Amino acid sequence: MTRFPLRSLQLLLLGLALTAGQTAHAGAQDYAQQWPLQADAQNGAHLLTLPVEVYANTVRPDIRDIAAFNAAGQEIPLAPWRDAAYTEQSWRPAEWLAIPASGKPGTVQPGDDLSLRLERDADGRLRKLDINTAAAGSNTQSGPPDLLLDAGNQAPDAIKLILAPAQQAPVQVEFDVLASDDLADWHTLAPRQRILLLDDNGLRIERLQVDLPLTRARYLRLHPTGAQAWPALRGIELRHTAATLQQVPLQNLSLQAEPSTDANTQAGTFDYRSTGRYPVTQFNVELGANQVSALEIQSRATADAPWRTVGGLTAFSLRQPGAEPATHSPQMLASNRDTYWRIVSRPALPQAPVLQLSYRPDRFLVLPQGDAPYLLAAGSRRAERADYPIDGLLASGTIQRDAVMLPVASLGAMETAGGQRALTPATADEIDAGMRWQWVLWLVLVAGVALVVWITLRAMRTPQK
Repeated sequence: MTRFPLRSLQLLLLGLALTAGQTAHAGAQDYAQQWPLQADAQNGAHLLTLPVEVYANTVRPDIRDIAAFNAAGQEIPLAPWRDAAYTEQSWRPAEWLAIPASGKPGTVQPGDDLSLRLERDADGRLRKLDINTAAAGSNTQSGPPDLLLDAGNQAPDAIKLILAPAQQAPVQVEFDVLASDDLADWHTLAPRQRILLLDDNGLRIERLQVDLPLTRARYLRLHPTGAQAWPALRGIELRHTAATLQQVPLQNLSLQAEPSTDANTQAGTFDYRSTGRYPVTQFNVELGANQVSALEIQSRATADAPWRTVGGLTAFSLRQPGAEPATHSPQMLASNRDTYWRIVSRPALPQAPVLQLSYRPDRFLVLPQGDAPYLLAAGSRRAERADYPIDGLLASGTIQRDAVMLPVASLGAMETAGGQRALTPATADEIDAGMRWQWVLWLVLVAGVALVVWITLRAMRTPQK
């Protein structure tokens, strides 16, 4: 007698629990637009690059009104992807020469006679150098020579001496590292450095690498500070470290001036509006021929917010016979998602220039959960994306940090979701009604659980016949 009602009641309670849980979370209908999201849960995390039409449908300045959902309407993890900086280190052979040591390698003193002769190859590398400094008194010294290195056009951050195979321990040389751009004026870059090679009962101890502060000097000079001779060298290498950031290419927006709604706008002031909350990091201005003006760039997030100055430049466009016009360079900005832009020109430009904004599209990490199809929703004043601890997964190595290795998620054609209703904040009555309905569901759920417990206990107490 109790099996059928009890099972039916359990199913009813399960449905009520799911319904109550769903009312506590926003769904796709709380966003204005949606797009089919192509991602395969079997492939784990995906990387999604936002297209222009998603930006055009967001309304929040921080674009938190973008979320992803599965077929059951449940929100799935979607989090901003932060481009990782990778450093690549490489050792390269350095061109080097042994030159006579000077008692005062840092400077050439007044009254000294300096004779300098150098030879370079076709690539500009130093091949031969003769330096002769003769002072009024004798300032030359005997001892080990200096080692002169041609660092080239890339700044090294370390030096490593490669010993000849026949070199035996012990080796211990103390020296200063000097830097120069012209081979005449030297400054100390890294004082009191030391290389050593020791043999402690068969245990080889060596320190042949010297780390350097950052320098752009073309030439480095290793000047011994003691009487120890240099070991037999097979070569000298310089380490170069290059940092690369895996970024998507810059995208450009060309904006035409719009009529100003400000009655107090002065001559030479031009207003613009972008089509979305793009993360602008660079701007440029296209002027007419033979124009020059000092420009102030302003922006604001909404039409009623005050203008704020975000950049400026002296813009010009000058025609040249037989050549392209000479123009200014684009200017960098701190990342800016404002949609309203203004140019103030002094002296006033006779016509509105074209404002070009450049940005790198946002990328999001998507973790497909539950059943497909998945969708991306955007544009809401009623809901916002939940925060997911993606950084912890990246730090642990659970998710591939290399953007190139992640599968790519893509979007289909745009469809209407909640429409205009999602772009209007929920009224107090709607919020109250939602809260009341949720409380009713939970009360019914609690009462149902109590009823299931009562029926179960009664069935257990009834003697079986």
